[in-house]
Amino acid sequence: SDGDANEVMAGVEQIVTDYNDIPESAQDLLIIAERFSGKGWEGRMAGDEEKAVHNWQKAVEIREKLIKHLPKSSYLAQAHYTTGVVLAQNLHEYEQGIEYFKKAVGNWPEYRYTLDALYSIGSYSEKLKRQKNTEDPNLDTQIEEAYQAVIEKYPEHECAELACKKLGWHYFKKGQWSDSAQYYEMFLERSPDRLDKAVNPLGLSYEYMGEKDLAIQIYRQFLSITDPADSRLDTIKNRIERLEGTN
Repeated sequence: SDGDANEVMAGVEQIVTDYNDIPESAQDLLIIAERFSGKGWEGRMAGDEEKAVHNWQKAVEIREKLIKHLPKSSYLAQAHYTTGVVLAQNLHEYEQGIEYFKKAVGNWPEYRYTLDALYSIGSYSEKLKRQKNTEDPNLDTQIEEAYQAVIEKYPEHECAELACKKLGWHYFKKGQWSDSAQYYEMFLERSPDRLDKAVNPLGLSYEYMGEKDLAIQIYRQFLSITDPADSRLDTIKNRIERLEGTN
């Protein structure tokens, strides 16, 4: 209820006031914030979006108090990262969430969720770009730098594989065929059995680059491994015939 929430928030203010005497109380703030986040998910599961949003906003408010008033707390990295998650994932406030992820990455590079924060910068920047429905060079740079950092810093992690695929598609949509092909090839180096996820943009990138033989090679490889019922078979066969000059 609102009365209960107000009582809790009064307790939060007291924890902030007492922090100098009880520094471990910062953890209590994060626990309270998590409880509000949980109530938010309860609201969404029950179809009560107003309750969900209200509780998530309270969770953000509490973490922001920790960040603002307890600058020496050892929980700052966690507070930044989890605030970003609630803002971006739950409230779809991508721009604000991304800023918290950036601060977590920039200030605490050894934090255990730095990889997740980096990947989130790329992923939610993509969502923000779709939300704005406009070309934004700054967002493009943000997407590219975040995913490239994931690949460079965590090359063996599955997120690096996903980042390669996402960058391949990102560059394909921008018409940067060489960059697109490069990242799709990096994706396939990590997951050689997933050509079905790359065949069209990779093959077409090679075509647009004038690399006919490489395109044919990708298409033939796809034909050799794909399900005979795959709806793309005829299209791929027609491309091969066209490229070989027999169509």
